[in-house]
Amino acid sequence: MRNLLCCLVLGVLFTACHKDGPYKGGDKDLVVPLDFNWKTLERQDLKLDKPSSVYLVKNGEELLIGDGLEAGEYTFTTGIKGGELKVKPSAMAYSIARAPGDEVPNGHNMIYYPGEGYWASMMVEDIFPWLGDLDMNDVVFNFRLGYETISDNNNGKEVKSLTIWIKPVAMGGAAYKQVGLALNFVNKSMKHLAVNKVSGQVFMEDEMFTLNKKGNEEGEEYIVPLIGNLYSCFGKEGGILNTERNLPRFDAEEVVIKIEFSQKPKLTEIQLEPDNAGNMMDLFVTFGTRGKEVHVKGRPATAKMDPELLHHSNNRNFSSPENWVWALILDTPLKYPQESEAIYKAYPDFEKWVNGEAGFETQDEWSFNYNSDLVY
Repeated sequence: MRNLLCCLVLGVLFTACHKDGPYKGGDKDLVVPLDFNWKTLERQDLKLDKPSSVYLVKNGEELLIGDGLEAGEYTFTTGIKGGELKVKPSAMAYSIARAPGDEVPNGHNMIYYPGEGYWASMMVEDIFPWLGDLDMNDVVFNFRLGYETISDNNNGKEVKSLTIWIKPVAMGGAAYKQVGLALNFVNKSMKHLAVNKVSGQVFMEDEMFTLNKKGNEEGEEYIVPLIGNLYSCFGKEGGILNTERNLPRFDAEEVVIKIEFSQKPKLTEIQLEPDNAGNMMDLFVTFGTRGKEVHVKGRPATAKMDPELLHHSNNRNFSSPENWVWALILDTPLKYPQESEAIYKAYPDFEKWVNGEAGFETQDEWSFNYNSDLVY
């Protein structure tokens, strides 16, 4: 009887997640072209001849993405067609936190994504390797990256430390209590020597990540766990948070994690968008067990990933055979769908994006138009 009851409970949970099928929406399905790459980020290289600060001009705003930089070669991550890069001498530069014309002290040497004082966002569907309801709200968090740079011997830049600001926003995946975040450094030559110290991580004693003294994951020193349980940031133990309008809203504490490097990576190697050799920094989420990871399409699984999950239904590169994905990184936060509302229904122009229609190549273009009844 006990086994029968467990099976019934699991069946209810599975049905609730799948609802009417993998991507049913009203009277039609949304078919994603198999050649759609789901890219939302790009790299922009820039050479500075003198100390400067760099701004990304986007939608009429100037986002500070390089503060008080020395002369040299830099790589920035922006959204696709993110905007024009604008260079100002350091003595004339200003940020959103300073009055126009105020001097930026030399020596800041900071690179930001998406910009100082701004947020990017990661949205995750939680029922990997199945598709679920595609509301992309099972884990939603905002984040910002800050790279402290120093010069190398070839006029390029290395990273002395990396700061990650994380602001959890929503948890729509009530079946998964434990959720973790980590960074994956792909450059094999750095795996065991890169990190000197990690501070600011959020963990409780029973979390799935096991840390060594430096703050890496025990046995896999290229993995840096960030948050062992996102619910703890809300002061909650579980449940659906901030995806249903008829339920109370909960605010989460902002988490600030700093990674200090011993063998310093090149700035080009730890961007969110990979270089030609595949070197990059990778944000990923885990569900329930350490071996159940979700990444943005095309990012590699870590050594701790359960290989059987990658082979389920011919899953490849964290995209389904139908070319749906479980995670998106967006240049700016958006109004995410309410519980059980597929993202392509909440955002009618989402379909134009995945079909490559002219004028809908960027997040700014497809996320401008949304159904206010279907978003949180």
